[in-house]
Amino acid sequence: LRDQNAAPTRASHVLEALTFFDANFRFRKTSFRAFLAPRVQGAAHSMYLEKRKLKQAPQLTVAAVRTLEIICTSNTNLLRTAVSGALLFCVFASARWSDFTRLEHIWVDKFEELVLVEAESAKHKTSKSKEDKTRLLPFTALGRFDSDDAWGESFVNALNEIKETTGKPFLPSWNDRAGTWAVSPMTTAEASLFLKEFLEPALGQEAVAQFSSHSCKPTVLTW
Repeated sequence: LRDQNAAPTRASHVLEALTFFDANFRFRKTSFRAFLAPRVQGAAHSMYLEKRKLKQAPQLTVAAVRTLEIICTSNTNLLRTAVSGALLFCVFASARWSDFTRLEHIWVDKFEELVLVEAESAKHKTSKSKEDKTRLLPFTALGRFDSDDAWGESFVNALNEIKETTGKPFLPSWNDRAGTWAVSPMTTAEASLFLKEFLEPALGQEAVAQFSSHSCKPTVLTW
């Protein structure tokens, strides 16, 4: 694998797969442990270290967040309102897209000019124990940023309308060819494509190429 310039993680994956197979089924005519010499493990380790360093997605700019807010509050299209609102929720709640897809309840709280989008989830990255899985984790996001209209209200209304149509407790994927909602939640990759599509007319293709749905969570934290 090393001589063939295979992917840096390939050798480690091969050893992991063979170890898993041997532990569950066992090789009949071969002693797999004989292959796990320090030299073999060291070669796999040295290859793995050549893996490209993980680079975090950059935070969204103020102009990008303003663009999403304009799209959400304009209410020109149910899909655009829901997806742009979901991205804004991830921005102002400092949440992952996977956190949003697992929300069980979401609503709007208002007091005078203050608008909050609040939500609860029992399934999140830190819910490992039985107690954590039965405890609701709260999420809170500012429902208005730079617009006179509250994006939070437009978003929650659109989300509720979609749920009435699909009967699903989540924002489903969109089948563009059929023009209908799918039966599975919208993925991180789909959200990233929508984000680029929304921002490109205002910011340009080169500027939005660096952004993805992973850019939402660190935005407010970085600001």
